[in-house]
Amino acid sequence: MDFPDTIRSDATKGVRLMGVPAGDMGIDGWQHGIMSVMRGVEGGFSIVRAAHDGLVFASDAQGSLAALKKDAPTGLTMIVADLPLGSGPTLYTRIGNTFPWLCGIFALALGAGLPAWRRLRSATLMTSVEN
Repeated sequence: MDFPDTIRSDATKGVRLMGVPAGDMGIDGWQHGIMSVMRGVEGGFSIVRAAHDGLVFASDAQGSLAALKKDAPTGLTMIVADLPLGSGPTLYTRIGNTFPWLCGIFALALGAGLPAWRRLRSATLMTSVEN
């Protein structure tokens, strides 16, 4: 789940439920668990995550957790959940990071144009004051 481009590619193929194996080593379960939920929301699929020494959970395509348990020291942890299949590819699956890139370009253009706009505005104000 650490590679969004790969997950997005899988989501475009119509994945509606993804089983995710994980080895959290007891230290990064929450981080990788939340990242898995986010990938499911982005791609429109439900997640069932089985982890060694970490978090075991099931979440739907909207990010709601249907079941959550910390892996037991014995390594035997079971969850039971009624989990709907995801709706399939989302807008993010189709366009990817296009919107954030456009926002960044717009912000840079706005930042670059602001000094010129201020100079033009102050020149206009000076002209109107002189008249």
